[in-house]
Amino acid sequence: MVIAIQFSVLLFIRYKYQIWQDRANVGDLIGGIGSFISGISGILGLSGILYTLFLQKRAIEQQQESQNQQSQVLQQTIELNALNTLAEAYNSKIKSLSSSGKHFLMEQEKLDRVIENLEILIETNRNNNKSLESIISKGNERNDFNNDQS
Repeated sequence: MVIAIQFSVLLFIRYKYQIWQDRANVGDLIGGIGSFISGISGILGLSGILYTLFLQKRAIEQQQESQNQQSQVLQQTIELNALNTLAEAYNSKIKSLSSSGKHFLMEQEKLDRVIENLEILIETNRNNNKSLESIISKGNERNDFNNDQS
C-alpha cells in the first residue's frame, strides 16, 4: 500500500512539474513534512515512556506501603505469640504455686499485666487489619481501573 502511494506521488510530481527546479522545491517540501512528522513521533514516544515511568513509580510506592503494613502486622503477630507464651508460662507457674503467699500474688500480677498487653495488642492488630484490608481493596480498585484503561 505504501509503495503504491509513493509510486503515485512520484508519477504525479513527474507529470505535474516539468521543470527540475519545481520538482526540487516539491521534494524539499515533502522532506520538511517528513521531518516534522518524525519530530512529532519522537515527542509522542518520549511522552509514552515518561508516562510509563510515572505509572511504575506509583505501583512501586503502593507495593512499599503494602509491605510496610504487612511488616507491622507480622511484628504484632510476633509480639502476640510472645505474650501468649508468657501468659501460658505464668499460668502454669501459678497453678503449681499455692493459692497464698507473696510469690503467688506477684506471679498473678505479672499474668494480669501480660493479659492486659495481649488485649491491647489484639485490639491494635484488629484495627491494623482493617486498615490493611482497606489499603489492599484500594490497590485492587486502582489495578482494576488501570487494567480497564489499557
